[in-house]
Amino acid sequence: MRSESAAIAAIKSGERTLDDYGAASTSEWLTLCLALARYDGLEGTGYEAHEAAWDRLNDRQRAIVRAENPTFRAAEFDGPSRYL
Repeated sequence: MRSESAAIAAIKSGERTLDDYGAASTSEWLTLCLALARYDGLEGTGYEAHEAAWDRLNDRQRAIVRAENPTFRAAEFDGPSRYL
């Protein structure tokens, strides 16, 4: 997958479900779960803590999460992403 935004749009429209993206990379999956506030999808990933999931995202993915779920995490609390 490379377009988390397109996946989010498809899920929101009902065309696809979150489970349809089960083969996504870890960071892509975390982006979808955080953006859609589907925190149940974090279970079993090793990133059950929201902060740990957030730390795994790169800046592009963080921007997607913020656009879709603006109350998730305020920018002032961010450190630099370790993933480019």
